[in-house]
Amino acid sequence: RAATKGETISPLEHINVIALHGVLEAFGTKGCVERTESLWKLMDRDGDGLLDQVEMDQVVHMSLKPVEVAVRAFVEDCIEVWPLRGGFPLLGDDSSSSFAGAAGEEVSLDVNANANV
Repeated sequence: RAATKGETISPLEHINVIALHGVLEAFGTKGCVERTESLWKLMDRDGDGLLDQVEMDQVVHMSLKPVEVAVRAFVEDCIEVWPLRGGFPLLGDDSSSSFAGAAGEEVSLDVNANANV
């Protein structure tokens, strides 16, 4: 709104503690809809339920950043556990019931083979 009216927005001088608590609660225990709604309430300075472009950009960035970090960590963990250089077994290929694992050891694809481990 302010950008379309040619107004400048002053930096935040205070933060709504109740809205901040809502953000912390949403990011700790709730889903992505609640997280985005809580960020929206935190960034809505005048409480009218509307955000200007800058505030909206901040909400989107803050909403996506934790997902970006989690996906990056997940991919790094997956590569660490199963390096791409080792290849993947062919699905449905009954001729090979094992393949070389990350450290070169043989890993069985038979679910019952590892039951007593």
